[in-house]
Amino acid sequence: MAPPGLGPATVVASLLGSLSLVSSSIRFENALAGSPSLRVTTISYMLESFNLYQLFLNSGPLHVMRELLHAHAPLQDMLGIAGYWLFGVADRSVYLMNGVLAVGFTGVVL
Repeated sequence: MAPPGLGPATVVASLLGSLSLVSSSIRFENALAGSPSLRVTTISYMLESFNLYQLFLNSGPLHVMRELLHAHAPLQDMLGIAGYWLFGVADRSVYLMNGVLAVGFTGVVL
C-alpha cells in the first residue's frame, strides 16, 4: 500500500533504487578487495560476527550481549549475527543485511 500522496510507481522506484545502491556497494567493495587493509578489516568484522553467532547458538543471547558490551562495532556485529541467522553462514549474509536496512529505511521514509 502506497503512503498518502505517493503513487505506487514512486514507491517501487525508490525500493529499486535502494536495491541498486546496495548492489553497487557490494560490487565496489569486491573491486577494492585487492587492498590489504580493506580485506583485513572486512574479514575481521565477518569473523567477529561469526564467532558471536556461534556463541549465540551455543550459549544463548545473554552471553552475546555481554560480549557486545566490549565490542568495537556492536551494531555491525549484531547485523552480522542477524545475517548469519536469516540467510545462513555465507560470505554474502552480512552484506544482505545492508540491503534489508536500505529497503527498511526506504519503507519508513516513504
